[in-house]
Amino acid sequence: TANHGVYVSRDIGRHWRSVNTGLPTLSISCLLATTAGGDRLFAGTYDQGVFVADTATLTWKACGRDGLPQAASVTALAWDASRPDTIAAVISHTNVYISTGGGATWTSAAELPQGSGDVSAMSVIVRPSWQLVVGTSSGSVYAAADPLKGWQVASPVMRGFGIRALCWWMDRTLIAGTSGGVFETDAASWKWTDVSTGIQETEITCVVPDIRILSRLYVGTTGGMYVSHDGGTTWGRTASELDSQDIAVIRAGTPMLAGTLREGLWMSADGTRWRRVVPKELSDDVLALAPYASESGVVLAGTSLGVWRVDLVKGTAIDRSLGLKPKRSAPQQVTYVEVPTLATDQADEQHVVAIVSGRGLCESTNGGLLWKDVQLTDRVMLGSSADLSWLSSVLIESSSKTYVGSVARGIWSGAPGSVWTPINKGLSRIGVYYGSVQALAKDGKGRLFAGTSSGGVFVLLPGETRWLRMNQGLSSLGGQTLTTGTESGTLYCAMDSMVYQCRIP
Repeated sequence: TANHGVYVSRDIGRHWRSVNTGLPTLSISCLLATTAGGDRLFAGTYDQGVFVADTATLTWKACGRDGLPQAASVTALAWDASRPDTIAAVISHTNVYISTGGGATWTSAAELPQGSGDVSAMSVIVRPSWQLVVGTSSGSVYAAADPLKGWQVASPVMRGFGIRALCWWMDRTLIAGTSGGVFETDAASWKWTDVSTGIQETEITCVVPDIRILSRLYVGTTGGMYVSHDGGTTWGRTASELDSQDIAVIRAGTPMLAGTLREGLWMSADGTRWRRVVPKELSDDVLALAPYASESGVVLAGTSLGVWRVDLVKGTAIDRSLGLKPKRSAPQQVTYVEVPTLATDQADEQHVVAIVSGRGLCESTNGGLLWKDVQLTDRVMLGSSADLSWLSSVLIESSSKTYVGSVARGIWSGAPGSVWTPINKGLSRIGVYYGSVQALAKDGKGRLFAGTSSGGVFVLLPGETRWLRMNQGLSSLGGQTLTTGTESGTLYCAMDSMVYQCRIP
């Protein structure tokens, strides 16, 4: 346990007793049982290194403190009976140490390549030969026949996924559990195969139809990007080489774009080979994408560092956050201004609106050169200006009409500088709204759709003032995202790691 030491049960878990004699700390991070050469139990601690006990007496003594860093935090231990005196330990998620004397002495292994991330999993394989294998938080797997001399890369396919567990299984097979599913490989070839079926239990962040091929559909999730070539019936993983598999936004087309958390913007000309765009400027989260006026190959990107104008052809990015960032912030200063939503006016491409986290709705009438706050004049219903930070979605219908969805305040319609009107009939029960309005979409027939966090999906028909629920066939009522399909009368909804399709007459 993390705070109460080690417990043992001699009757398959019915009764437990503490066995902490000899332990100077009760902060235990990991346990390792060995059988060959005597039954021993090793304990890694958060602050005092490694301890060993005979399983008969369970009295602890320190292991090789001279070889480990002082007050070492041991985060993983590994061993195999084929080499009974060889034990591997990970210290502070970063450094690997090897003992070839049953824990009596320790030697630091070779360093992992720079940028590998934290060591998050470790295992030993013995066929076709003994190797120590480590997995990292960045999705890299490294193997070493002699960890003191160096490591070889063994996992390009899992790039961007955090490795959570490694397990040797059936002769030469190694299983990796990751933040984006389960993979397996033959240790002789190191060719990894995704053995997960369909989209994993990850949050779906966006659903994007391909306007060129009507049957093709993309989804971004917190565990990678998936593509369907049959309208959503079957799915396969794609874009696995992205450094982050936490996908925030996708733009289908030529080129194809993917915005990620932590690792910026990526571009692909064919949907299979990807490269990162302007990594210096877009160094963190890319959360939203919108076309920039009528310029081909140029987009506006909403990021954790404000709004940027990105020229995909030239490979340049210019900060377009004037009015969003503090007035006296230095150009070289990192200022976090999170812009999770961008929308452009199709009738006036210079008119762009953005939701800024913690601030509310902002607009630009000159393509993002200058931003200003949008004042919603109905203070009686919306409360103070601070309440505008509760805005959660936006949809521009025309220069004179914009819809905004909010948290616990329903949906409002209006235009910058005018009076905003609530359109909330049917969106609440006994005066309580169905959570937040997480997504807004409109089809070619003028039907407005809303996805809510606890009431499912609603539709507002042209000329009507009351929303109607349309939840038949949905397994729950927490809509994550809504997208109108390229085919007329098609609506896609994502919730609870599932994508649903609705055919609307």
